Amino acid sequence: MAVTVDFNQKNRAKPKRGVKGAPVVTGFDRYTLNTARKQGQIALAVWIGILAAICAPWWLSEAMQPFAIGMPLWCLFSALGLLFIAPGVRAGQFKKAGKNSVISGSNQAPLKTLIGKAAKIYGIPEPEGFIETPVVAPLKTLKSKPQKAPKAVSKPKPVAVESDGEEKGGLRSMLGSATQALREREKQPKIEKVLVDLGEPSVKTAPNAVILHKDAFENLEPPEISALVVAALVNLRQGHARRLFLLDSLAKMTPTTRFLVWPVVIYARLLEAMWLPHARQNTDRLALFVVKNADLMVSAILKDHAAHDAKMQEIGVTPQDVSNWINQRGHIGSSGKEISTQYKLGRAIHEDPPLEERLQKLQNWAKSKEFADAVEELKARR
Repeated sequence: MAVTVDFNQKNRAKPKRGVKGAPVVTGFDRYTLNTARKQGQIALAVWIGILAAICAPWWLSEAMQPFAIGMPLWCLFSALGLLFIAPGVRAGQFKKAGKNSVISGSNQAPLKTLIGKAAKIYGIPEPEGFIETPVVAPLKTLKSKPQKAPKAVSKPKPVAVESDGEEKGGLRSMLGSATQALREREKQPKIEKVLVDLGEPSVKTAPNAVILHKDAFENLEPPEISALVVAALVNLRQGHARRLFLLDSLAKMTPTTRFLVWPVVIYARLLEAMWLPHARQNTDRLALFVVKNADLMVSAILKDHAAHDAKMQEIGVTPQDVSNWINQRGHIGSSGKEISTQYKLGRAIHEDPPLEERLQKLQNWAKSKEFADAVEELKARR
């Protein structure tokens, strides 16, 4: 995917706090919405208030003071562990897994080039790229049962042959029936391949890292993978990486583990309700400057969502469904296939208000005069 936006050194500002040695492009900040940062701060304040309300009553009784001291410490250590220690441990696991787990010029040259160029555009250090292989549970070994002695096979009856050398019933008629059956089978519509259930996002963001699911290419075309990688780089630029890594980590935890880290679970629920929709909107806005194709981004977002959403997996969304929905927006065609596509995928999107709102805002931003003017302004700075 071609990257056409660049900036001169004079248009680069000093590095942001927490980003070492990376020039920060000033032009993009004008087009970010402040709602994400504001809602993130509110979520953090509400979380601290909830934990304070939970821990404070333990101090009222002198006999419960050991628990009163332990509760805040457990809240602190669980938050530090998942937000700061776990990302480093995960990156170390990828590096130990071997070269195939690291995105490089030898195994994924286009993606490696894209990450380097897009990181330069967004003014962040080039992050590490990893390929995550899903853990498959080992199959249970079945106890072998004693096999019964095979039944005696009766000899086939001889086929009566006519005087002209053909089998009784006519070999030609049998071949004709087989040919007709093949023709009928070719006329039947082919079943589209349902999007593979990944159980998690196709491309994830971690501090200083972009993580690509190994099976993402089963669902997504290379340009769609590139669009999601660009969005992951925007998340790094906007400081979303730790919170997104926290949400992804909790989604894969067992109920017992989530119970043990209950303080972080409360924080995650607040982030999902208050911060995540605004963060995604900002990510989509800035990613579109590099992707430059709203339909491509919509397709990537929909396929990625369908790959780990239980409801869309249940209705069996296919890549062709996504393409049809994008091509048929605003009207319903007269053929049964178009109506079925609109009903199945369109209804699934409508029943997911956050997803529907995200797609609508992305399309409105792509059609807005503000976006067109912003693209021209950024081109002028090259």
